[in-house]
Amino acid sequence: MTTGGWTVVAVFGAALAAGAQSAAPVPPAAARSVAATITQAAPRAAGAVRAAERALPQAAAAAQAVAAQVAATLPARPEGTTDDVPGFGDLTVITADRMVYEGQRQFIEMQGRVVVSDPGMKMKADVLRIDLEGTNEVRMVKAAGHVVISQDDKTAWAGRATYDVRAGSYVLEDSPRVMRGRDMMMGSTITFWRGEERIECDKDARLIIQPGSTGGKSVFGGGR
Repeated sequence: MTTGGWTVVAVFGAALAAGAQSAAPVPPAAARSVAATITQAAPRAAGAVRAAERALPQAAAAAQAVAAQVAATLPARPEGTTDDVPGFGDLTVITADRMVYEGQRQFIEMQGRVVVSDPGMKMKADVLRIDLEGTNEVRMVKAAGHVVISQDDKTAWAGRATYDVRAGSYVLEDSPRVMRGRDMMMGSTITFWRGEERIECDKDARLIIQPGSTGGKSVFGGGR
């Protein structure tokens, strides 16, 4: 404060120090003048303290309101999980309400509550089509409707998903989301590769990194 109790106290302290060094008494008139100034300034200082105390709850409420607005803009975790899909060791097991196998056209189509349990991933969907080649080797897997895929530490959601066996790539379309830990990636099309630390997001890419997911530091290297 430049005008008020703090400045006056500093001046009074300097005067006392000067008086102590010179061993000369402070004139009564000067002492009375300083005391009067302090008496006048004290109510203003107390008023400033009370105003600050009143402002603190308002500032806290404003900060909470901003935090709520930010949280409202963050997307919720999509519905659907593969946590209840059992594993079968080295086997790949697919279940569904209905299955159609076309030997000549070399495809298998599974319809209704499709569940895939594979050593490298788990999947759920409404419809699953498996395109075959040669001696019934899997070439392409296409899933549609409430698709959920979990692989390693990633979980993905999409309206449509295509798995290219040769490329080892998953292409997610129709509002795709990929979560790794608590972080989420969104975009028009998301591609990730089986067994690789690689994800690509095309058009309208958005990455949401939750606090603490980078070891207590910001993404760009700053500490907290």
